[in-house]
Amino acid sequence: MQEVKVELKRNLGLLEASMIGIGAMIGAGIFVLTGIAAGEAGPGAIIAFGLNGIITLFTALSYAELSSSIPEAGGGYSYVKYAFPKPASFLSGWMLWFAYTVACSLYAMGFGSYAVEMSGYPELFREGGLIIGSMTISIPPEILSKVVAVLAAIVFIMINVMGAEATGKAENIITGIKIAILIIFIVAGLRMVLIKPDLVARNFSPLLPNGFGGVISAMGLTFIAFEGYDLIATAAEEIKDPKKTIPRAIAISLTVSVSIYLLVVFTSVGGIDATKAGFLQSWQFLGAMKETAIMEAAKVFMGGIGILVLGFGGIFSTTSALNATILASSRVAFTMGRDQFLPQRFSTLDPKRNTPKVAILITSVVFILVIVFLPIAQVASATSLFFLLTFVMVNLSLIRLRQMGRLKQDRFRVPLFPALPVIGVIANLYLAVSLYRFDPVSWKVGLIWIIAGIVVYVIFVRKSPEIEMGEEMFEAKVLPGNTVLLSLANLQNNNLVDFAVGLAKSRNARLVILNVLQLPWVVSFEMAKPLLKTRKEEFQAIVHQVADKGVNAEAIVAVSHDVVKTILSTVEETHADILILGWRGKTKKDYFFGSTIDPVVRNAKCDVITAKIDRPMDSIQTILVSFGFGVHIRRALKIVRDLAILKGVRLTLMRVTNKEDDPEMDKVIEEMSHKGVVANKRIVQGDVVKAVIKESEDYDLLVLGSSETPFYRRSLFGTIADEIATNTPISVIIVKSGSPLARGKERIYNRILSFLFPKK
Repeated sequence: MQEVKVELKRNLGLLEASMIGIGAMIGAGIFVLTGIAAGEAGPGAIIAFGLNGIITLFTALSYAELSSSIPEAGGGYSYVKYAFPKPASFLSGWMLWFAYTVACSLYAMGFGSYAVEMSGYPELFREGGLIIGSMTISIPPEILSKVVAVLAAIVFIMINVMGAEATGKAENIITGIKIAILIIFIVAGLRMVLIKPDLVARNFSPLLPNGFGGVISAMGLTFIAFEGYDLIATAAEEIKDPKKTIPRAIAISLTVSVSIYLLVVFTSVGGIDATKAGFLQSWQFLGAMKETAIMEAAKVFMGGIGILVLGFGGIFSTTSALNATILASSRVAFTMGRDQFLPQRFSTLDPKRNTPKVAILITSVVFILVIVFLPIAQVASATSLFFLLTFVMVNLSLIRLRQMGRLKQDRFRVPLFPALPVIGVIANLYLAVSLYRFDPVSWKVGLIWIIAGIVVYVIFVRKSPEIEMGEEMFEAKVLPGNTVLLSLANLQNNNLVDFAVGLAKSRNARLVILNVLQLPWVVSFEMAKPLLKTRKEEFQAIVHQVADKGVNAEAIVAVSHDVVKTILSTVEETHADILILGWRGKTKKDYFFGSTIDPVVRNAKCDVITAKIDRPMDSIQTILVSFGFGVHIRRALKIVRDLAILKGVRLTLMRVTNKEDDPEMDKVIEEMSHKGVVANKRIVQGDVVKAVIKESEDYDLLVLGSSETPFYRRSLFGTIADEIATNTPISVIIVKSGSPLARGKERIYNRILSFLFPKK
């Protein structure tokens, strides 16, 4: 009996993987923490950021090796749980969950501060308050920003519960916007630095007004800004060629992010004349402004427009970071629930939206409490503390797993082992301990959380089974050619399966049935494991159905965030000759078949059949072919000929024309007769669409060739095939040739139409 295979589709290349790291690092941290760091270290903040970049590199290398051997979501917790006994792995997950949770609080509070600052409320408060009617609102800005932070948190909690999706392109655009805003800021600041070099010398003297201890404090506070590259490792399951791509993506993201950080700090400190605001030096001014410091710097560099640009950047970055960390924290909680380290309800997914609803909501309660009760500096300190402790565990995990021989030899390997991970352990641990000097409260909160974790472990977790390190969950399979690929979205569509079986039989071809388990972007591949069992059981029934009909078939469940890329990659992997796509017969504005099918049909390098089948194949006795010119109908005729030979159905070729005869049609009918197919000829006059629809009522299946330009703005041009297929009352298939000639003609036509009728 043929078993259903499960495949993971790796759709992320080097650019997308790099953008994940850059997007996570170039975020709220640099917007929110620059001023706080300057207040601690003075001009030495630039040294703090530089040293943090170096320290981060050691742990980044460990992440690169671990993620290339262990393709599993869950962050550093996933590595620790395979390296150490159950108590240590539980504690690492418990700390990482809190780290991401507190990071949510930091980003929400940053959003609140930027939103209130941009509203102009601080000025109104100083003038007595905001007057509405006969009432005067005089809430302190600090309180108001917390209220706004809580409201923003609630909005993004609901977005994650609902399962909002994102795409690689969207992430690239978001990251590009953030980088562009910071580059504008840097260019404006460098211009000020070049104009006033004497100001720069004054602002950087002395370099360490608070001694090197201030630099250490700033390093601990700002370390959260260097967290984010690890999300590349978290997405290891989705990345193409992770052995090479992950290390390169981590290197690119660190290089880009640290370079931008250093330039932002240099221009912020060097280009401001703080005496106009009543301060002796710029670092004092930035420290006083705290989380809105670079917005104030932008005001100095660019005037009022600077506040708008950086304010928008701050809001944009904090909201995107908030959304990402809610996702990350819920992933860790979900994985711990599945591993029985948290109550099993944490590992449940909402049946409608496939999102970890319980994990999201419980995480949200924790970080909203942090927003309400802690100031932003202590939140930043607590976040950095827990990430530092987690990174210590990750480096130790690499050392331990190497000693155990459990990492693959052919993957990326950290150079100078074990020196670099040992340095990472020492550096991260030193920064974590040094944070006590700056903020003992964050350490006390951390200890309370750790003690609570120990209690949870002793009471609930101690008797749960040990976690074993298994093989990779997914294994891709390359299939031979002469293959018919059926992309089956609806597992209940037996008629479509029956049609695919008949077509495969007629061609003596292998049949591959693909079902894509599409996950929302808030659900990781690791979270998909509970869903796969149900999906495989449903799919197995189809395998039985196909096997009973004597077809050489293979069934695949592909787990992916991107359906279009998954179908196209499967076409290439299977060397498919024909791709069959189911169609409901309904179209949307600007689409021919639909938002998913259109790009597949456009880009598939094989023949494509889009089918709306409403009856079993055995009941199809008559087929009507709308005859015409073009490579698509020629390909359709060959496919129909094979079906007619297999099933012995009655075939009719129809053309709508003003001529009484059609020699071209006679020639095709004669060729078919040589192959043993009896075909009739039908010539009618009138409107093509109406004539074909009316004639089709007497047949079981209508066959159409795709339009030469089916995909360019259906709302403007429409197509004959579209109108007929949508309105015909019978089963219909539309065939598109995948020949290089057909694809080339389509590209030329669409480019001409795009030039003549540009999109508005």
